[in-house]
Amino acid sequence: MSNKHPETSLEAYKMMTEPLLGDHHKKIIEALNILKKATAEEIAEFIGWDDKSRSARRMSELEREQIVYKPGEKKKTKYGRNAFVYSLITTPSKPKEYKQVEIIFE
Repeated sequence: MSNKHPETSLEAYKMMTEPLLGDHHKKIIEALNILKKATAEEIAEFIGWDDKSRSARRMSELEREQIVYKPGEKKKTKYGRNAFVYSLITTPSKPKEYKQVEIIFE
């Protein structure tokens, strides 16, 4: 057993069903689509979850799936602790268009 994940956390994760995980992920993505940048606590409050750790636990999963990232900012939680800010990874709807440049040598 790794020290990285307490046994109770692993048990709780194993009890989560795929549809529930998907629903939580979907709600977080929808919240970030509106909020643009937010901490796990702000996301949980926006969704209406009492327990901010519900969203915090999902953030690392969404990071691994390359759906969200930490843009490098931190905000204070309501308890005065620093918390990472998350944002959605977005891809442009269409590729950048590059103008062709003609170079003339004299």
